[in-house]
Amino acid sequence: MLTALEDHAKTLGMTNSIIHSELTAQKFYERNGYNVVSDIFIEDGVKCVIVKKDF
Repeated sequence: MLTALEDHAKTLGMTNSIIHSELTAQKFYERNGYNVVSDIFIEDGVKCVIVKKDF
C-alpha cells in the first residue's frame, strides 16, 4: 500500500512524502526509506515523529 501511494504521488509530480508517524511505526518507515526529521511530539495523546522520504 505504501509503495502504491508513493508511485501515485510521483505520477502527480510530487517529489517527497512526509508522514506523522507514531513511534511504534517509526522502524517500519525507516525500513522503507524514510528518515526522521523532527523531535518527538505528542499528537492525539500518542508520541510521534515526522518522517520524510524524497523520491
